[in-house]
Amino acid sequence: MQVRQSIMFYSRAPFIRLLIPFVTGILIQWYCCLPYNFTRYTLVAFTLALVLIPLLPLRVRFQQSIGIGLLFNCLLMATGLYSMQSCKQELQKSDPLPAAIKAIWAVVEDSPVEKEKSYKITVSINRVLSGSATWKKKQRIVIYMEKDSLARSLSHGDIILFPGSAQPIVNSGNPGEFDYAMYCARQGIQYQAFLNKSNWVLVKKSSAFSLSGILITTRNTIVRLIDQHMKGTRESGLAKALLIGYKQDLDKELEQSYADTGVVHVIAISGLHLGLIYTLLKTLLNTLSFLRKRKWLMAAAVIMALWTFSLLSGASASVMRSAVMFTCIIAGESLQKRISLFNSLAASAFLLLVYNPFWLWDIGFQLSYTAIISIAVFTKPLYDLVFVENKLADLLWKLVSATVAAQILTTPLSIYHFHQFPFYFVFANLVAIPLSSIILLGELALCLLAFIPGIADSLGAILTYLIRFLNYYVEAIDRLPFSVWSNLQIDIPQTILVYLAILFLTKWIFYKNKNALIAALSMVLCFGTLRFWSFYKASSQQRIIVYNIPKHSSVDLINGRTCFYIGDRIVANEKRLQHFFLAPARRLYRVQEVRARYYRKNSIELVYWKGIHILLINNSNQFPQPASRLKADLVLVSNNPDITIKEITSIADCKKIVFDASNRTSNIKKWEKECGLLRLDHHAVSTKGAFVMSLP
Repeated sequence: MQVRQSIMFYSRAPFIRLLIPFVTGILIQWYCCLPYNFTRYTLVAFTLALVLIPLLPLRVRFQQSIGIGLLFNCLLMATGLYSMQSCKQELQKSDPLPAAIKAIWAVVEDSPVEKEKSYKITVSINRVLSGSATWKKKQRIVIYMEKDSLARSLSHGDIILFPGSAQPIVNSGNPGEFDYAMYCARQGIQYQAFLNKSNWVLVKKSSAFSLSGILITTRNTIVRLIDQHMKGTRESGLAKALLIGYKQDLDKELEQSYADTGVVHVIAISGLHLGLIYTLLKTLLNTLSFLRKRKWLMAAAVIMALWTFSLLSGASASVMRSAVMFTCIIAGESLQKRISLFNSLAASAFLLLVYNPFWLWDIGFQLSYTAIISIAVFTKPLYDLVFVENKLADLLWKLVSATVAAQILTTPLSIYHFHQFPFYFVFANLVAIPLSSIILLGELALCLLAFIPGIADSLGAILTYLIRFLNYYVEAIDRLPFSVWSNLQIDIPQTILVYLAILFLTKWIFYKNKNALIAALSMVLCFGTLRFWSFYKASSQQRIIVYNIPKHSSVDLINGRTCFYIGDRIVANEKRLQHFFLAPARRLYRVQEVRARYYRKNSIELVYWKGIHILLINNSNQFPQPASRLKADLVLVSNNPDITIKEITSIADCKKIVFDASNRTSNIKKWEKECGLLRLDHHAVSTKGAFVMSLP
C-alpha cells in the first residue's frame, strides 16, 4: 500500500525526481571541488549514452529500464556538477584589481542605501585606467560614499569615476561570525571601496531606457508616496518593507522585535504577499466577462502582474520561488490541468537552481520552501485534531493550525541560522497575519489612488494607525517573559538528524509504520549523543580569543563555559558590538557566564591564567624596568603604545606578540617589520583576523 502511494506521489510530482539528483550534483561540486575537465567530460559522456539509447533494440531497452533510469539520474547529477562548476568559475574570473590601476569607471546598479555615516552603493565596473591604457573589466563593487547631496542623488545607470583603490571584501575572522565575504561572493561582489566626497566625480547621468531602470524608478516612486501620505518614520518604514521589501528605513529594533516574536515573515516579501495578490487579481478579473471566456488572457495578465511585483520587491530567492510556483499553477489552470503543489514547488526550485545554484544557500530560499512544504503536509492533520462549530473560532483554528504547521519544518533551520526560537509565535501570528494582509491591500489601494489627494491622505492615516497597532502588539509580545529562547547552537549534522527524526515520525504517524518509529527514535538518540558530546567538550575547553573589532580591544579567556572578558568598557556595554562580534563566538563555544574586567589606561600588566603568562601593554608611554626578567607566553599590544619591539624583548622572553585592532595600521606595520628582523612570532588581528589559542 505504501509503495503504491509513493509511486502515485512521484507520478504526480515528476519534478521531484529531477530535483533530487540535480541538487546532489550541486552539493558534491561545492564541497568536493571536482576538476573542471572531470565535470565536463562526465556530462558529455552521460549525454551521449542517453542519446544512443534509442538505437538499442526495444527488448533491451525494456529489460534495462532501471539502468536507463539510473543513467538519467546520473546525467542530472552531472548537470548539477557542471552548473555549480560554471558558477564557481565565474567568481574565480574576477581577477584581483592590480595596484597600478589609477581610476575606475563604474555604472550605478541601484539607488543609494543610507547607513549611519555613509551611503552604500553597488556598482559595476565599466572600464579601468592603468598607466596610459584603458580596458574593460567585468566586476561588481560595493562603494561606501561620504554623505552629501550628490551621493544621495545617484540612481541606476549613472556613471561615476573614482580612484582605483578598491580592497577585497574579507571577514574579520572572529569565531562563529557570519561569512559576509562568501555572501557577497555568491552575488558576484568581491571588492569594496570607501570614498570621500572629494575623490569621486559624476561622469554622466543615466538617460538610457532599461527595464531595471524603470523598476527602480517605480520603486522609488512608491517609497515617496508612502513617505508623503503616512506619518511616523517607524510606521512608514514598516509599510515600505511590507509592500516592496524596502528595508533601508526600517527601524532595526522594531525588526528585531518582529524576528523575536516569529512574525518577521510578514515584512519579508514571500508567498504570503504573492498569494494575496494572486487571489485579489483573480477575483477582480473574474468579474470581467470577456476575460472569463479567455482564460489564457487572464492567466497572462495575472502572471505579468505577479512578476512585476516580484521584480519591484527586489527579486529575492523567496519571491522568485513564489513567482515561479504561481506561474506553474496559473499555467496549469489555464490548460485545465490538475496541478500538484509539490510538483510546482519542485519545478520552481529546479528552474531557480538552474538559473543560480548559489540560491541553494540562500536563507530565504531554504525557509520559503520548508515553510510551504510544512504547511502543505501538516496543516490538515493538525486541523482535524479539533472540531470547531463556530465559524469565527474555526477560522482562527485554521490559522493556528497553519502557523504551527509552518514551524515544524522551519524551526530546525531557524535555530541553525538565527540561534533562537520564539515561544509566543502562535499569539503573534494570530494578529500579524490577518492585519498585515489588510495593510498590504490598503497600501496597494494607496498606490492606485494616490492621484486623489483626499482619499490618499485618508488611506495613509488609516494605514498609519493600523501599522502603529501592529507594531505595539508585536513589541508587547516581545516584552513578555521568556518570549524568545536565544543563544541556541546546532551544527549541520544535528540539523540533519532533526529533519530525519521529523521525517520518520511523520511516516509513523501517517502510515503506522513501526520501523519508522524505531528509525525516528534512533535519530533522536544520535542527536542527543552529539549534543551531550558537544556540551562535554565545552565544559573542559580553555581558549584565549583576541577579537578583531576595529578601534577596540577585546579579549575573552574561556574556561569551560565561563568567560573572563578583558578589554574596552565600550565593547562590554554596547549591545551592537556585542551582537556582531562577541556573541557569535560565545555562542559557538557555549559560554554561559561572563565576568568582565576592563583595561586600565596607560598600563602594563602581567596576567597569569591557566599556566599561561599574558603581558598586557595598553597605551603606555612609560615602560618600567622590572626587578627580574619576565616570562611572557603571549604579549598583547593595544591602543597604540609608544614603544618598540626591542623594548618589549629587553624585559620579557616573548613567545608570541599579538597586535589587536585598536592599534593604527602604521604602528602595526612598523612593529611587524621589527618582529621580522628579530624573528619573533607575531599576529596582527586587523589583517589576519581574530587570534584564537586553544590550551591543552
